[in-house]
Amino acid sequence: MSVLYPQPEDSVLECRAEGGTAPGALRDSLLVEKPKGEGIAELLACVNGRTKDSSLSLDKASGKQDWEKKDKLHILLEDTLCKGGQELLAAFAELTKVLESKVNTGSWGWGWGPLTQEFIDRMDRRTSALEDRQMILQNILAVRTRELERLGDQWGDRERLRRSEERIALLEKQLQQQETVLALKDLLISDMESRLLLAENTSYNGSFVWKISNMNQILWAAQTGKTTAIESPSFYTDRYGYRLCMKLYPNGDGAGKGSHLSLFLVILHGEHDFMLQWPFLHKVEFVLLDQQTQQHASTSFKPVNSAPFRRPISEKNTASGLPQFYPLSQLQTSGRTFIKDDNMFIKAVIDTRKTER
Repeated sequence: MSVLYPQPEDSVLECRAEGGTAPGALRDSLLVEKPKGEGIAELLACVNGRTKDSSLSLDKASGKQDWEKKDKLHILLEDTLCKGGQELLAAFAELTKVLESKVNTGSWGWGWGPLTQEFIDRMDRRTSALEDRQMILQNILAVRTRELERLGDQWGDRERLRRSEERIALLEKQLQQQETVLALKDLLISDMESRLLLAENTSYNGSFVWKISNMNQILWAAQTGKTTAIESPSFYTDRYGYRLCMKLYPNGDGAGKGSHLSLFLVILHGEHDFMLQWPFLHKVEFVLLDQQTQQHASTSFKPVNSAPFRRPISEKNTASGLPQFYPLSQLQTSGRTFIKDDNMFIKAVIDTRKTER
């Protein structure tokens, strides 16, 4: 006597059908001899292929679409498994009903004749087929459940990663803004320090003392032609007055070239020039300070109405003053100490009293 099983081809067709397996298809399929390995392999390959194709890689598609598709497959498998269990219970109920009917009536009907081992075997095969099918569905459902759990974890990790990246980008932007603000503050502080230093070193009363350091080196550079002239910091005749500076030619200029210190006054452009009287006609006195005996050497001059003393139209006017301010030969041999510790001091005094024009 041969043992009969559901045809694997029916199950394969069910598996390949759109929308999944029809609940009653396997139960109503023809019974054949036990299928060989190829049939079972084809059925499993189809099931595995469907479940594999139904999933989307997180690397190739949106995690949300992948989750929704796997969730639909999970529901489908649960529904199929539930219906498979119902089929198994229905088979047992049918067998019990038939047996009870035959025992009670003593008649087997359906043309089957007396209750035989063949009838029991047929029912057993049908039950076994349902059990096998249910086992396959249970295994697939377990695998899908684990995949859904893993996918859920990956989706949650991906979402947390996305939020973290957005937070990092926001913090980087805020940090960049803070760095920009700090840089602007540094520039402002530097500018204020420069202004403060300039204010501390700027005179606003028409009198200014210019300290010249490294004087011996300056003299040597001027004599060798490396340096022609040097200028002092600017100073003012009063808080809103003329802006001026001194210009020294250490080896002389013009009539004093090579023999004298030449010292000139330079009229600089100032922000209050529109308030002042032009040309600049105030008396100017230059004093070379003796650092030991205070035997200072001084010379003065009075400006005339010429271009160097008119209102500047550029940053500065042409220098004008004393080409023969002090003889170079007497700078360090006259018994006076004009250079000490390699420093020399020159004072400018502007007569700020009102002048007649």
